[in-house]
Formats: sequence, structure tokens, C-alpha cells
Amino acid sequence: MIKTRGVNHIAIRISDVARASDFYGKLLGLEVVPFPTMDREKAAEFRDGVASSKGVPKPTGGIWFAAGSTQLHLIATPGHTERTGSPFGPHLALEVEDFDETRRTLQKVGIDFLEAPSRLGAGRQIWISDPDGNTVELRAEK
Repeated sequence: MIKTRGVNHIAIRISDVARASDFYGKLLGLEVVPFPTMDREKAAEFRDGVASSKGVPKPTGGIWFAAGSTQLHLIATPGHTERTGSPFGPHLALEVEDFDETRRTLQKVGIDFLEAPSRLGAGRQIWISDPDGNTVELRAEK
């Protein structure tokens, strides 16, 4: 069984980083959270592969904010509104206790998933679609 521990972040698609930054940062008073240090080459390769395989445009930027102990990730992807299971679009991220058990459970019940490459720099991540096509990320730091 998958045991979640809480919500890690919520990601939504935006079209204009400056406008969104004004709204969430200046109007709502959220603090900017720096992006984690990542292997840029692996991250670009992963991004390009997802964009190609899912048929979605590549994100053009974004900004992250702290919302209490949860983060809000705003992902700039102009002109794209379809839900496709892409990790670069709107999704709910749940922190799981045991990533390997989560992976085994998904395989056992036959749920397709997209897994980030190991050592990408943002913990371990899997994305699935709920019955309505919404993207859900299941993640762990290790």
C-alpha cells in the first residue's frame, strides 16, 4: 500500500512569469523559493524527452513560492492548456514514505507512470494520471 505523508507542492501552468510573480509575490505576499541545484544537462534532456513523448511544449521558465510548508510551483508554458500527464503542467505532488514500495505498487496494479531519471537533483519522482486525467506526482527525497 502507498502511504502518503503530505502535500509537497502544487504546480500550475502560467503564461507570464512577471505577471504571476507580481500577483503571487507582491499581492499575495508569498516568498520566492530558489530552484534546487540540478544537473542542467540531465534536466534539459529529461525536459526535451518529456516534451517530445507527451507532445507538449517545453516550459519556458517559471517561479516557485513558499506557501507555508507547501510550495507553489508556477510553470510558464504559453499556449498549452490540455492535460496530458506531463510533469510540466498542473499537478498535485504527494510525499510518499517509501518510494520503492510506491513504484512496486503502481506496477502491481498496472498503473502507467513516468519516472524522473535517478540523481536528477530533485529527489525521486513518479508522475501518474488520476481517473480524470489530472497529473499526480508521487515523490520522496531519497
